[in-house]
Amino acid sequence: MKSAEGNNHSSSEPLGTESIQLAQGNGGTLTKRLIDHVFKNKANKDLDLLHDAATVTFDGPYLSITTDSFVVSPPTFPGGNVGALSVYGTVNDLAVVGATPRYISTAFIIEEGFSLSTLKQIVNGMHQAAEETKVAIVTGDTKVVPKGSGGGVFINTTGVGDSRDAPIWDTSLIKAGDHVLVSGSVGDHGACVLL
Repeated sequence: MKSAEGNNHSSSEPLGTESIQLAQGNGGTLTKRLIDHVFKNKANKDLDLLHDAATVTFDGPYLSITTDSFVVSPPTFPGGNVGALSVYGTVNDLAVVGATPRYISTAFIIEEGFSLSTLKQIVNGMHQAAEETKVAIVTGDTKVVPKGSGGGVFINTTGVGDSRDAPIWDTSLIKAGDHVLVSGSVGDHGACVLL
């Protein structure tokens, strides 16, 4: 998560608020405190650097890249939240083309007045999903928009994965007689989206 200032402030400094304030998105001291209190994860040393970009390594010669935006209302729901969904969705997009998911970049657009405790819940959901799927969240950005001009919180992710073999999974290769492997119930996701 980027901020315009260096690591001059301890994460123990209080935020002094229970909801997101517009000034927390300007890249200064308040942004740094927000990042320290909400986004940094002790298990993820890449985010501790707070650089504008992450430098990463890959095993395979082929890279797969996906990007997606997650706009869910409400942002928390039974069984999860938009943070966990953003990681699982990004990992899924890489896996279905045969790539091993490696890294995620994320950007948050947060509406002024959004609940800080809900934001923490969303970020914790992201970290838990990343740990479960063995993908690293390596960089990100945070912006705060004025109250009334956003939908609470929007998350954009970019995921990168690698593979040793050229990608061969493509819907254009599907033909009559192919076998379909199902690892769970069919139609649940589509039904939830329609609701």
